Amino acid sequence: MNRRSFLRSGAPLPFAPALNTPSAGSLPGSVSAAAGGDPLAPFSPTAATPWDYASAAHLLRRCIIGVAEWEVRRAVSEGLSATLDRLMRRTPPPTSDISDFAGKEPNTAPPPEGPDYNVWLWKKLEYRDRLAMWWLHVIGTSPTSLQERMTLFWHTHIPSQMGKVEFAEFMFVQNMTLRNGALGSVKDLIRAMTKDVGMLIFLDGSANNRYRLNANYARELMELFTMGRVDRFGQPNYTETDVREAARALTGWTTLVNPNDSHFHSTSSIFIRDNWDPGEKLFLGKRGPWNADDVIDIIFTERAEQVAWFICQKFYTTFVRCQPDTRVIEAMAALLQQHDWQAEPVLRALFSSQHFYLPENRGATYKTHVGFYLGLIRTMGLRYVPDFDATTRSPFNNLARRLLGIGELPFYPPDVQGWPQGRAWITSSTLAQREEFAVQIARNNARHSPPLSQLARLYTFDAVEFARTFPQPEDPHALCDDILQLFLAAPISTAEREALHQILLDGGKDYEWKLDDPAQRADERIRKLLEAVFKMPQFHLC
Repeated sequence: MNRRSFLRSGAPLPFAPALNTPSAGSLPGSVSAAAGGDPLAPFSPTAATPWDYASAAHLLRRCIIGVAEWEVRRAVSEGLSATLDRLMRRTPPPTSDISDFAGKEPNTAPPPEGPDYNVWLWKKLEYRDRLAMWWLHVIGTSPTSLQERMTLFWHTHIPSQMGKVEFAEFMFVQNMTLRNGALGSVKDLIRAMTKDVGMLIFLDGSANNRYRLNANYARELMELFTMGRVDRFGQPNYTETDVREAARALTGWTTLVNPNDSHFHSTSSIFIRDNWDPGEKLFLGKRGPWNADDVIDIIFTERAEQVAWFICQKFYTTFVRCQPDTRVIEAMAALLQQHDWQAEPVLRALFSSQHFYLPENRGATYKTHVGFYLGLIRTMGLRYVPDFDATTRSPFNNLARRLLGIGELPFYPPDVQGWPQGRAWITSSTLAQREEFAVQIARNNARHSPPLSQLARLYTFDAVEFARTFPQPEDPHALCDDILQLFLAAPISTAEREALHQILLDGGKDYEWKLDDPAQRADERIRKLLEAVFKMPQFHLC
């Protein structure tokens, strides 16, 4: 596989997704599971598809960001069921690094003309930087759990932008709402986000009242967050009248504003009854004096099938492949409704299914930028990640700046649609930036950008110690194969594999290879192998 074909939009990779994920109801190119049988039939290991390293690595790559060698070996040993139990566990993230503002109310702004205003302003900006670094740290050091992947999933599905929300205090509360509800009831999560302060600011719900309607959130609630504009058969899911009537029902919920400085100053939203429109509304065919809770209930009752399909298609294209399989998604949608909108049973069934482990579904998605950068850090156990050091401040947030520059820094989505998915992650520009970062790590020469480039190296690792994490580090062929199966989700040719073996041997003989022999230059040769792997197109697949 060569670099040029990797970038050619008209020539998708083997097992790789197309450029654009179809929206709900627009599935002319979708694939379908073989007719007959249960589309979510449980995975049953056979000689052809065993529960082995490749299967365990496939599951972990889709569920966590950055898979370590020992995690795959443990999953193989524990088996699928125990591994899924581990993945479904929730653990509260450590917040000591941001305890000075996380879970607290924002400080009131001093008078703009006063001497303390700039101090307050810079502190507000510092908190924003630190919150982004905090989440990167949580992702990069997380236990073996689906929690961070699902929190990112919902942050992409129901996004808010730090730039408009302004205060890190609000975005922290929203992040906790997303992570606490990540595997729970989709309906309850949508209800909570409808009243979330950050969302009320981002989509102007705080400005929506009976005297002046603002339909921004009402529209996105239906179009982007729950059901889509049309159903799977192309029929409209709602009308402009439904948008207006939903906006009327959503009035009353707003944010608490300090009258002295016009900034938002409470992490809790409030309901002001005088701002709510108590009149009769006709929404999705149901007539009554509806309020915000009623809107959510009606959506999940009157459009239950459409909502279930919309959400489960998003699950499928995120965790399996970008081309939707209609029969599998139908089965997932039925499960979601049967389990009262709980996400965990649906995802457990998907990850336990024979379909999930089919060869064509392995290496069939693209790594996101967060998945690529944080994945390298977590897989290799890299040291000296400046963003992970609670004592650092801007401009030392090297990783956050890289992610902001490439286009995927958490809390900073491009718009209300979140980040584009699938093939959109890979362009000539992003591919070059990702490769540059990976090669810097392999060569051990990653540093801060000028004027800080003379500081100590960043993202370091001991290549020999990394090799020792594999079962047979003293066998160069086995070591090379183990490194390849850890880092590459997609298959490579025999010729490519042999070429990589030769890079590690570097003209030497198998029997001469000794990790502890300085004459063998093991550190240098391992780094050359890793650099070659990191430059392969398959390295960008998941």
